Amino acid sequence: MVSLKTVRELFEPANLGGIPLTCRFVASAITPEVFGRWPSERALRFYRSLGAGGAGAVITGSFYVDRLGADESHGDQFVGFVERLSGLLKDFDCPLVVQLGHSSHRLHNVPQLMGPRGPYPHETDPYEVTQAFGRFSKKAFEAGASAVQIRCCHGSLLDSFLTMSEGLPPGLENPWDPAVMALDACLAHGPVWVKVGLGEDMPHGYGVDDGIRLGIELAKGGASLIEVTSGTFESRPPVGVLRIGVSSGESEAHLASPCRRLSETLRELGLSSHIMLSGSIRSIERSAELLEEGICSAVSMGRPFIAEPDLVNRWREDDRRPSACFSCNACLAEGVEFVTCPVMREKEENFWNLRSPD
Repeated sequence: MVSLKTVRELFEPANLGGIPLTCRFVASAITPEVFGRWPSERALRFYRSLGAGGAGAVITGSFYVDRLGADESHGDQFVGFVERLSGLLKDFDCPLVVQLGHSSHRLHNVPQLMGPRGPYPHETDPYEVTQAFGRFSKKAFEAGASAVQIRCCHGSLLDSFLTMSEGLPPGLENPWDPAVMALDACLAHGPVWVKVGLGEDMPHGYGVDDGIRLGIELAKGGASLIEVTSGTFESRPPVGVLRIGVSSGESEAHLASPCRRLSETLRELGLSSHIMLSGSIRSIERSAELLEEGICSAVSMGRPFIAEPDLVNRWREDDRRPSACFSCNACLAEGVEFVTCPVMREKEENFWNLRSPD
């Protein structure tokens, strides 16, 4: 049984990750629409709804820092979007965290790379890429972001080096060096969060020990906050990025154990980076347990906020039922142009009419 004090702590303002949060429930990075339309006016409205709904901070979907690692160039569009979104979230004292990434091999829309054979791999200079993180970080802070988050998970470029047992580019001694270099390039401009995958959950992928080592090195390098995740989009269900059938109780917080290992190791080393846990969190009770046990300082959620943008406000108002999200993944199904929860949408629009089987 968690203490009432810890439950209250979830909803109180806190200085974590170098910025003031309005509470300890953070909206994890969601790219709300298909590439080619991102970012749009509709995306602005979506993120604003998360701030209005009580999220302690909003993390954007990834903006890619390099043309060869992006679905499209974000350039000036990136600056204008961040300026407008940071202004909208200020109405709710909600800080904006801009996620920066390089999608590595996972490109969805690359007409500039299309040829007779389609997209193909390119040799990447990690030094050039890490400096690009620094340039985009500078733009983000100048446009009003409170922090940036570097994406080191889900098969992105920076964590893909962890699978290299040999053949690192010249000058790199360790597989975590590119991530630390990107962090260093961004720190010149403001607080930096990182999203770290604690294992890829797939054959020949890197494991939990590798992910924890990456987290340790990033904490040593000055990361203000480490968000813990796992898996890749190539991982086979039921493991991977988007787990299916999560419900309140035993199936919640499947990364609690490796996250505890990372938190305890950082404390033993005297490192001050805060830890934020994502992955299958659906209830106040489990969130409070995670804080009380010292596993993390904050929790982040994605799909629950798609289902209920006002989830935190609902919880604040003493409706303590778990998130309505049961991880069916219909919101992120192939062909969906904009993320939305069809279950909650039909419920709200009174579409629960039973239909004849024929």
